[in-house]
Amino acid sequence: MIGDWDADGMVSVAEIVYAQEFLGLYPARGKRPTCIFPSTPNTINLLVKPIIDRGCEYLLILDIAYSHRVQEFINRVREKSINVIYIDHHLSSIINSHAIEKIAYESFIGKAPTAVLVYHLLSSLGINLTDRLKAFISSISRLEHGNVRRGGYNINKRLIDIVANLSRYVSQKKDRELWERIVRWLSSPLPSIALPFSTEIYKLVKIEDSSDLKIFASEIAIEAKRIFNLRFIDLRSRKVNYRVSAIASALYRIFRMPIAILIKNSKGRELIVIKSRDTTAYTIALELYRRGIAVDLMGHQTLAIALIKSNTPTTVITNTLREIMISHMGSGPAGT
Repeated sequence: MIGDWDADGMVSVAEIVYAQEFLGLYPARGKRPTCIFPSTPNTINLLVKPIIDRGCEYLLILDIAYSHRVQEFINRVREKSINVIYIDHHLSSIINSHAIEKIAYESFIGKAPTAVLVYHLLSSLGINLTDRLKAFISSISRLEHGNVRRGGYNINKRLIDIVANLSRYVSQKKDRELWERIVRWLSSPLPSIALPFSTEIYKLVKIEDSSDLKIFASEIAIEAKRIFNLRFIDLRSRKVNYRVSAIASALYRIFRMPIAILIKNSKGRELIVIKSRDTTAYTIALELYRRGIAVDLMGHQTLAIALIKSNTPTTVITNTLREIMISHMGSGPAGT
């Protein structure tokens, strides 16, 4: 199994590990050992040799956004008769779902977090996951969708904070041993009290102090332009010391409306980062792509990132956003 470094990737991999190693139900019949690897779309080709050397029958790619590198990787492992199962929710995977279907043994592409997609797949096969896995799946769903319940399991804010900070910590640290330890802990059928590592998990992550970020978000909020119920902020000329996804989330908490941030990446390319509570971010990003303003999409349905075509005037971007809001959100009073 190959999964993303974040919580969605770790939990998705853990679900399959549990279904295969402890239940022997999916993807293969009979209990079998599993090999797990963290990766990203940009580094996945480094795993070609390790995967082929293991001579596995099935390879699951979980929560990895589809790209040309991923396509190349799948084609190379398929040459060794490895059955590739692809489960993901990123925008690039949704856009290229037909291409994925052609090269994957099985594919499950949807808008819900990958951990939720895996949950529904396993549930359809009659597989009941552990309470620990259900709690983490619910927390991931709550983080992305704002749903208080998912999979019939109640969750609390403390666990949501832990999952969010754990995801951030592991994604930034990129320690494979730590990633694997967490996946193995999540997949274990033993209760938490029997696993000392559970205590380490909670101690590992300190709830992030976001006071400085809140101040920064409040400062730039006054620069926001109103495009119906969308708030647009141009940060290209500002020095930004925070992750743009964190800025977008902080701004969303201020306005409680969809946010679009125009920013430059480290290579000087312009990006629009869109944050919403529902699928509005996905809708806007997809329309920017369809209308030729964006040349590539990343992220998922509540936090979308669109790579803007070079030399696109700001007025063209804002006018297109206005057209999208009128077309898809209605032309009534802003905020309705």
